[in-house]
Amino acid sequence: MISAAAYTLPLTIGMAAVSAGIAIPVAADALASLIHRIKTRARLSGEAGALAGKRFAFLQLLFSDLCRNGVKMFRPMSAHLSQVGVVRRQCENIVKALRCSQQGCAPCIVCELLLLCLLISFLLGTFVSASVVVGAGLAIVTIWLILAQASKVIHRWEVRFREQIPDALRSIGVCFSAGFSLQQALEQTARDIADPLGREFVQVTADIRAGRSLEEALRDLEQRTNVAELRFVSVALEIQHHTGGSLQQLLDNAAASILSSFDLHRSLAVQTAQARMSAKVVTLMPLVLVLVLSLMMEGYIQSFFSSPAGLLVFFSALAMEASGILVIRKILGLKLD
Repeated sequence: MISAAAYTLPLTIGMAAVSAGIAIPVAADALASLIHRIKTRARLSGEAGALAGKRFAFLQLLFSDLCRNGVKMFRPMSAHLSQVGVVRRQCENIVKALRCSQQGCAPCIVCELLLLCLLISFLLGTFVSASVVVGAGLAIVTIWLILAQASKVIHRWEVRFREQIPDALRSIGVCFSAGFSLQQALEQTARDIADPLGREFVQVTADIRAGRSLEEALRDLEQRTNVAELRFVSVALEIQHHTGGSLQQLLDNAAASILSSFDLHRSLAVQTAQARMSAKVVTLMPLVLVLVLSLMMEGYIQSFFSSPAGLLVFFSALAMEASGILVIRKILGLKLD
């Protein structure tokens, strides 16, 4: 009598063959469609000849196409995950980071791209180390690095944006002193101020030309940027629009107040720079050591899962690492409002 174990290997091979027979044509068709869209877009935009000359031109077009169309195979899962509050907030954070880099993308498509990165990093880590645990760890680290980079891009953009606000206030004050109208002052400020603030003023002038009121255009500007210091500009422009009086003194005082706030933030950043760097090293060092030892010593991670005591040690280490990260973030999370 043939045992059930004799059917295990043929059944597994058969299921893998069927899955590969279904997945490989679908993946090949999706890749061919993606390459065709990229070539068509490059031809229409006149960048077809530049693809061979620029090293990263094809990758840029590939990323732009993914941000437009997403990954269809992850769309159903993304639709459910996007309803979770934490996932939605992180996706919106990445959308804002992409907008800072002048790349538009919807939160649901960002979720699809994150799932794609998660799958690729998991398969790569599992293939290189022959360990599912290392693959899962690499996938988690990849997502964490993406979220950290998005936060860094947003922070740099906000710092640059805030630093330009005093110059914008002075420019608006000079334009009003010269007798410019509100629209002329905004257009001149948009020309004088570099990006990213200049680009936002260009959008405001375009909204006003399209027939929107000043209040609506400024309200959209505040919602797009979410920068508290920009309220000085909005309030000053609304007062000037309704009263028509001189705002030179008000604009100068607002610029001086913002500059003093910047000095305080820079002083705080300098004083906590060493502590923040030490916190990053202490946080990443255990994860890096585990990854390196897993690659150098076969079965290093599996030893933790071979006994209840190993599981207890493993999860205790994870809990202590997570609690240490939270405590450090709480200590260094001082903000000035």
